[in-house]
Amino acid sequence: MPIETVNSPKDRPCVLRYWKNNEKGDDKFIFWNGTGICKSNPKKGHLDILEQNLMINEMPNDSFCINISQIRSIEMYEGEKQIIINHHKESTDIFHVSDLRTRTAIFNQLKEIGGAQYSTKELSVEEKTKTLKKSIIVFSMLFLFGFIFAILIEYNKLPGTSYPAILLLLGSLGSINVTVLYAIVLIIIRLRYKQISNAKRILHIISVQS
Repeated sequence: MPIETVNSPKDRPCVLRYWKNNEKGDDKFIFWNGTGICKSNPKKGHLDILEQNLMINEMPNDSFCINISQIRSIEMYEGEKQIIINHHKESTDIFHVSDLRTRTAIFNQLKEIGGAQYSTKELSVEEKTKTLKKSIIVFSMLFLFGFIFAILIEYNKLPGTSYPAILLLLGSLGSINVTVLYAIVLIIIRLRYKQISNAKRILHIISVQS
């Protein structure tokens, strides 16, 4: 079934500019209609039809749009393949764009929103490593339970009931192997922490006056 389009630009805003993304995981089409930023992810067989509509400035009905008046701020982290749009009171949507040139072009288009103020911020070590610290906590809890399971299995004290497969797998390795594996993971995380801490990371921000 073909994608529906709006044939009359009088009914809805028309497409002024669009970007096509081919990478896996990207939003296939992102477009600017003068009143907001939109995206559409049609099925594979409908890609050409949708692009033909965009080329003649027609908006598809299946598009997701965020109106300029609803946007609070826009964020783009260097090195991350996405643009984060904060809108309404507490809503956030992510536009996935792998190509740096395309991502920058979209961000620059959003800079032109009336009342928008652009700024940059260098992230602190705490901000850069926040996700990694959460990972350390998760891994530590996992290996702690795995170590307990290993001890119980070694002494035949594990009650006969169902358990998560990952804990049974860790427990079956034995307490010594679990400890060694945990130490290796910690070393890898430590090296990654040092790498992230030393790397300069910039956040680009567009603040929109409501």
